[in-house]
Amino acid sequence: MFGIIKHRVALTFQKLDGLCDHVDVFLQADAEDFRHVKVPGLADDGDNRRFGRDQCLNPAVVSRLHSAATRHAEAVQAANPEIPMRAFVQGVVLATQGADVEAEPVLQEAAAMLRQQEVFLEGVHLTLGDVLSRLEKLPAAEAEYREEVRNYKGMFSSMIAYETVDVPRPYQQLSDTVRRKSKECLDATVESSSMVKQGMYWVRETSRVTYKPIFTAGKAKTELTVQGESSGSPANPIYALDLEPGAKNTTHVTYYRGKVGPSNTIHASVEGWLKGTGTTCPNWNG
Repeated sequence: MFGIIKHRVALTFQKLDGLCDHVDVFLQADAEDFRHVKVPGLADDGDNRRFGRDQCLNPAVVSRLHSAATRHAEAVQAANPEIPMRAFVQGVVLATQGADVEAEPVLQEAAAMLRQQEVFLEGVHLTLGDVLSRLEKLPAAEAEYREEVRNYKGMFSSMIAYETVDVPRPYQQLSDTVRRKSKECLDATVESSSMVKQGMYWVRETSRVTYKPIFTAGKAKTELTVQGESSGSPANPIYALDLEPGAKNTTHVTYYRGKVGPSNTIHASVEGWLKGTGTTCPNWNG
């Protein structure tokens, strides 16, 4: 999804509630304070270079303090030209104002620069994914969400999984299974209730989440994204997987998921489908 990650429907592919923990860096520091900021070199194991959470922005703060956020973003970029902080902040500002059409090319510029420089700035791909989703460009949005999860190393990284595994079963068989079972099991509306405190009293609150599987398949790749939409919140991707043909009748599987909540519930079933150890649908209220 995905900095501090929003809790919307589950704990994967969520939006950022705050792109970092320390927004005061932007609101209080002067340009001089950023001269020490360095981007570490590319690691031997191929991991992308990362820009710390301390140099990120909270969208809520951005929307209230445009000028201060922009000034400090420019200071960060002056110290680190390979970090597209100016474009990122501008895109966040436009998105928080509801100007998604204008925000898209700005955020695309930021994402392209990150790829070119082989660096990762938490929140860029996730914010771009949100914008693309609202513009109903779902395939492109899903690609951005996947890229954020692949690279995310923020404070909730222990709750998010990017996993790859080779399953000793033919690609076409697994693709057909995911197509059939996702339609059967993952196109669902789930209601739940819990006690919440309102003032001095505890009251029962009922919530409803509608899940929708988005499935695409070809000879070289199958993709599944499961979106969840609750009342008052837009649809958010909460689970995804990719299937690709492997050697000797195996299938290369990539999971993008949360380790808790509905995302983990979905994964428990999907993993059984792929391994051939189970055919049950998710136990949503288990």
